[in-house]
Amino acid sequence: MPDLEKFKTSVAAIARDAKEETGAFIARLKSLSAEEFLRLSRHDVERLSLAQYIDVARAIAPDILPIAAMQAADPEPDKPSFNWTPRRLYAIAISASIALGLAGFLAAPIVTEAVFDAPLVRSQTVLDWPACRRLTAEVDGCVYRPTQDLSWEYVAAMLEMDRNILHRNNAHLPQNMVPRASQLVIWRYQGHLEN
Repeated sequence: MPDLEKFKTSVAAIARDAKEETGAFIARLKSLSAEEFLRLSRHDVERLSLAQYIDVARAIAPDILPIAAMQAADPEPDKPSFNWTPRRLYAIAISASIALGLAGFLAAPIVTEAVFDAPLVRSQTVLDWPACRRLTAEVDGCVYRPTQDLSWEYVAAMLEMDRNILHRNNAHLPQNMVPRASQLVIWRYQGHLEN
């Protein structure tokens, strides 16, 4: 609890200092001539709210701005307004991008499970199956065409499959090797075949 009280005291002191600094800044601006006020940097002018700007302008040139303009400028001075500056729009866009990215990251396992854990369905005719690009442990339900003669041991190791299953699926190939340009059927019996 003592830390919370220190924090509250610190925040109150910072707010009080900021208010005093703003008041001193506005008082300094009110003491400027019209020419000096027009030469202020953009940063200094952007620090002012519309009501503060009109107040400073009325102090520098009271005959230019009527009182009605000042009253109409900020009818509710206690109500904060949101300024749609490019910096704030950029911050909103970045925040939205991060939120969407996080939502996508959190939803990825659900989508992956729905899409990739669906049972594999292939035609009973192997001619309709897609081609396998590589021999890896992830491929299933496809036909691989080797560019060179391969040993069954090599193929079984690359696919991480039992050699007997490979022979059963590829009875049309010689038992001593997989010839170049032949059709090597890769089926792990994880899905089902249909007509």
